[in-house]
Amino acid sequence: MSVASSSDAGYDVTALQEMLDDYEWQVMQSESLDTSVDNASIYQTAQNTSDIVQLLLCADFLLALILGCLLCSIFSRFLRG
Repeated sequence: MSVASSSDAGYDVTALQEMLDDYEWQVMQSESLDTSVDNASIYQTAQNTSDIVQLLLCADFLLALILGCLLCSIFSRFLRG
């Protein structure tokens, strides 16, 4: 019984190692791309949230200002009258 060598099997060990290295490199690139897409998505969501919060704060301030003006107008009529 004999053991087949790499030359008998019809493949080159260095070629297989290069293919494996290429595959590992592609997997690492796809993982880093997935992470960067996730980070970009998180950043975009945070940016949108901060824009909405700023808009709500401005709207809240304007509503408080309008309510304050209405209350001043109502109380000034009662105090004059």
